[in-house]
Amino acid sequence: MISKVFRFIFSLHHLFISLIVAGLLVLLSLIPFKGDFLNPIEQALSDFELTDIVFSQLRDQQPPDTSIVIVNIGEEDEYSRARIAKQIFNLNRFGPKVIGIDAFFRAKKDTVMDAFLQAALASTSNLVLVSKLNYLNEQTNVYDTLETSNPELFMPFASSGFANLITEGIDEFRTSRAFSPIEKVRDTTELAFPLQVSAIQDPQAVQQFLNRKNEIEYINYRGNMDKFYVIDVDQSLDEQADFSFIKDKIVLMGYMGKNLSHNTWGEDKFFTPLNKKFAGKSFPDMYGIVVHANIVSMVLNKDYIDVMSTELSYLIGFIILYLNVVVFSFFIRKIPLAYGAVTIVWQLFVTILLLFVVLMLFNYVHYKADFTTGIIAVLLAADISDVYFSITGITQRTTQSAKNPNT
Repeated sequence: MISKVFRFIFSLHHLFISLIVAGLLVLLSLIPFKGDFLNPIEQALSDFELTDIVFSQLRDQQPPDTSIVIVNIGEEDEYSRARIAKQIFNLNRFGPKVIGIDAFFRAKKDTVMDAFLQAALASTSNLVLVSKLNYLNEQTNVYDTLETSNPELFMPFASSGFANLITEGIDEFRTSRAFSPIEKVRDTTELAFPLQVSAIQDPQAVQQFLNRKNEIEYINYRGNMDKFYVIDVDQSLDEQADFSFIKDKIVLMGYMGKNLSHNTWGEDKFFTPLNKKFAGKSFPDMYGIVVHANIVSMVLNKDYIDVMSTELSYLIGFIILYLNVVVFSFFIRKIPLAYGAVTIVWQLFVTILLLFVVLMLFNYVHYKADFTTGIIAVLLAADISDVYFSITGITQRTTQSAKNPNT
């Protein structure tokens, strides 16, 4: 009995069908497909990934990260440099470990205010200013230009880290799920802004993160502004305020609207997987500086997201395909008249099961699995199995043998 089951499962027919389906998938992947009629659906779902449901609906509330303080620098205007300088002087009185500023000070402006800002930056023990990567050479994967704040006035007092974030989606419906840890700029390399900040606080944690050698890292979001200390513009300018809690902590300064109660939609605000409306989103939910804070928190707490490799995804997809071909072969032999209805139910069950496994792996072990290939293969395999067995006549011979045991 066991040997009979073994021979049935590992039949060459099942392998042939699986290879046919796999070959068909390869051919389909090579066909360029453009369907304008799908645009409304594409617009609604282009910024959606299944794992977004974990962040927005399933994950338990995460504890706040009290090692990070976010300070709102307010809107840019003619007095913004003097205001930021005053904020820095006020915060420096309480001994933060590092201050990272997500704002550019490119051109020379008012001489007095520039000097005031320059003095504030010079008074900061550990300072990181943002940079921007420009003009990627897609052949060499090297950037041509690194844009920074004014190199003469302000950069002598700071290290830099690029603030470019990876976004996915169409037009303004772009979700920030991942970032690049390190990039090449001509003959040198540049760390991402949150990593440069983290390196001052804990260089070993950053090195451990870089040792993963991933070109792209997914952000394990802790939460929005409610998961960090947040200081608004007016509070940071109050010389009587007690900010002793920021001693030896990471201070990140960036734009979060005119004030925290003034909700704006600017280019430095993004959709994230935390958005409760995870498909067809209407308003972005997180400022860029808060995205950076989440990255810093992830790196320093060593709370990473691991991603299934493409090779493993294809291997598991083929195994899923093969096992389902075995099931379809069993159905077509035992219940040929109900084959169509039964396989539809089975395909739905397998699809839901695999999607559930993806969600559970991501939620509980922070592992981003990809069973897309397996799911598509299962959806194709039922009909191809039916056609294969009909052409080869295997099912007819099996039925006749059952009716005439002496033949």
